[in-house]
Amino acid sequence: MPTSISEIRIASYHELLDHIDSEYFSCRYGEWIFRGHSSRRHILKPSVGRVNYTETSFSKFENSIFAYFKRTAIQHMPKEPDNDFEWLSVAQHHGLPTRLLDWSNNPLIALFFAIKSNPTEDAVLYAMHADKRIHDDILEENQPFKIVKDYKYVPRILANRVSSQEGVFTIHCNPQSSLEENLREGWELERVIIPSNLKSDLQYMLFRKGVHHGKLFPDLDGLASHLKWQHTVLPSSKLPE
Repeated sequence: MPTSISEIRIASYHELLDHIDSEYFSCRYGEWIFRGHSSRRHILKPSVGRVNYTETSFSKFENSIFAYFKRTAIQHMPKEPDNDFEWLSVAQHHGLPTRLLDWSNNPLIALFFAIKSNPTEDAVLYAMHADKRIHDDILEENQPFKIVKDYKYVPRILANRVSSQEGVFTIHCNPQSSLEENLREGWELERVIIPSNLKSDLQYMLFRKGVHHGKLFPDLDGLASHLKWQHTVLPSSKLPE
């Protein structure tokens, strides 16, 4: 499959669900992965490539922050991760800037993150066809900072949140550039633009389908966020046409 980037703009709730059904649910689970951005101004760049740093080089910064996390985080963990790829997934989960990008195997979960904030801005549901995950031989080399291609990485489940969000990652060989700028050969990326006026109704629709803070963040913070939202909104009287 050749590398490609395409964009569509949906006009209604029904058009969005029809597109998801016909384009993504017709393939095997995991062939397409999904990510939601609440603003179309945001780009697909790993967090470690978006921060300002004080080290003399990006490489020194990335290695230093990761090494320090490994040395100090182990005291808070019941079991040590098996390799540095797993360490990266733990670090990403807890907010450390890394060369990983979070995706989901479920487009409705990614849609939740696209529409839950920035109510006046159009959102983007990213869908990427990347059917093959990183090979076990590369994981065994345990050198995530020396990869020469971007890969899809399916982590061992180390946190409830990863499981609840049907999580998967992409790991990037050049995290200072965006995925759009250096889309790997054979990957297919689609941007689904969601108008801002659909966000509120879509969030209520997802709630009724069981996709909300309380399910995606299975802890007290997630429960509190969900209850706060649920008790400050009225049911949609009419789904958008």
